Amino acid sequence: VGGSFTSPPTFPVGTRVITDRDACSITYSNKNKGSFFVSVSATVEMSGDGFIACRLRADSGSGAVAFTHAIGLPEIRQGRAQSFSFSIIGVANLGDVFDVEFEAFNTAMASTPNDIKVREFVLNGYQF
Repeated sequence: VGGSFTSPPTFPVGTRVITDRDACSITYSNKNKGSFFVSVSATVEMSGDGFIACRLRADSGSGAVAFTHAIGLPEIRQGRAQSFSFSIIGVANLGDVFDVEFEAFNTAMASTPNDIKVREFVLNGYQF
């Protein structure tokens, strides 16, 4: 999502991650492979009717790829805000970069871009 945050997102900073708050990116910096569990929740809205997709993506050096089945896809009607949540289990290797992507799909006017508003965005997770 382009633009800026009204309240910049914060990520826990530890010995296993390097965070880029402005880009909403997390870089895994541990030399050992690690499994993780992440849950995402948020409230989203846009100006018209349609869907907003929220995806977790990973880039291991060959381009960002969305996690299969890691998606929130709330339907927006008459501009009303909708909440969603989802979770994912995955594996991280040294240098992997993880980020979050939001995309609007307007069913009424597919060629017209929409402004997406994201509120109450929470990303929680742990390594195991």
